[in-house]
Amino acid sequence: MGSEKKPPVNDNQAVAVFDTTHETLKAERFFRQNKIPFKPIVKPRGIESQCGMAERIEKPDADQVISLSRENHLNLLGIYTVGLEGQWDLWKSP
Repeated sequence: MGSEKKPPVNDNQAVAVFDTTHETLKAERFFRQNKIPFKPIVKPRGIESQCGMAERIEKPDADQVISLSRENHLNLLGIYTVGLEGQWDLWKSP
């Protein structure tokens, strides 16, 4: 009877990871301005970044998140999903 932790995302969600906390907080402003739903979360283990935060987003918004990051010169490292064995996989690259 192990206590397995549930991943911080469901099948319709992904995690956007930025290089620094400053970039993550700037991204939140652009998400709000563009009405992209998000939730700040602790960056999951297994995803490398200097930042301890990440943004949970809906998968259909991933391409818009990538575009906004490019337009606003944010260092988006990638958008990740949970793989079949519970590992974090890079789903979309900026």
